[in-house]
Amino acid sequence: MRNRTCMKQGCQDPPGFINLSSRYGRILDNRMTGSALKNLHMFQALCGKKSDMSHVVLATSMWDRLDGDQSDGIAREDELRSTYWADMLECGSQMFRHDNSRESAQRIINHILSLSGNMVLEIQHEIVVEARPLNKTQAGEELLKDLLAEREKHEKDLADVKKSHEEAMRSGSEQMTAILAKKEREHQEKLEQMDRDREERMKALERDYAKMQQDQQLKWQRAAEDLERKEKELEKKVRQEKAQVQALQNMQDVFDATIKDMQHDHEKRDADREAKVKQERGLNQLQITALEARITQYEKDAADLASRKNRPAVIPAIQALAGAGALVAGFTSGNTAMVASGTGLLTTAGSAL
Repeated sequence: MRNRTCMKQGCQDPPGFINLSSRYGRILDNRMTGSALKNLHMFQALCGKKSDMSHVVLATSMWDRLDGDQSDGIAREDELRSTYWADMLECGSQMFRHDNSRESAQRIINHILSLSGNMVLEIQHEIVVEARPLNKTQAGEELLKDLLAEREKHEKDLADVKKSHEEAMRSGSEQMTAILAKKEREHQEKLEQMDRDREERMKALERDYAKMQQDQQLKWQRAAEDLERKEKELEKKVRQEKAQVQALQNMQDVFDATIKDMQHDHEKRDADREAKVKQERGLNQLQITALEARITQYEKDAADLASRKNRPAVIPAIQALAGAGALVAGFTSGNTAMVASGTGLLTTAGSAL
């Protein structure tokens, strides 16, 4: 499996993988090749050599091919850590080992997915914030660095050839003049080819940057649409919850009003019942008072009769006393039969007397 440097593109989208080189991090290699080193420098220029690289993962591969002895691999890993990868590790990158197993790959992926936030590339900062043209960014300069160095060499060689050509023409040496004229044309053609190569590299970089910007804008657009959708869902949920709260409040109001009415009815019934009891107690008391007066009168009459020793009148008097007692007991206990019996005895006694 080829080693990859992984960079998380954003908290919403899956991580992206930037492939630096098929030989870049192989733990079996004992040196850094030229193309891999160029790719490393270009990657650092894109991200920013001193920027936050906590979203970057550096993974070494082919650990499964070390045949048990990992000393060479560990030495190679230490070299990468202390030299080529040192700057990125200081800026927050993490190193991982990939031994071509599912578990090691899963560890790398889980680490990337655990990262949060967005990584702003140096090339984005240079173009958007500093308003630099693409060829003046670190990535543009890194891309053209070898071409510019080679161009400077050819320009110097061309200047030397032109000088020699002019001297040959002044000396009249036609053969040397022809040779130097050919060399001058070759150097000029080489410079023109280098200019075309430079333009083609810049166009490729511009296309890559435009594609990156387009992808970023699409991601932001999706994020904005997702945020708008969530806001609408939240507003709908809030409205529903408010409606539920209002419905519960209405139910509570109805319940409170019902309880209040029931309490009022209960208090009214208690008041009516108490008034009725008081009224009945008042009537009973009047009746008892009247009966007590009649009993007193009957007792007085009985005493008078006894004093006159009128025997026939004693029995009605006793009946009257018994009837009065029955009435009092009946009214006190609420026994209507006893009240009726007492009334009958009083009536009989009254007729006899």
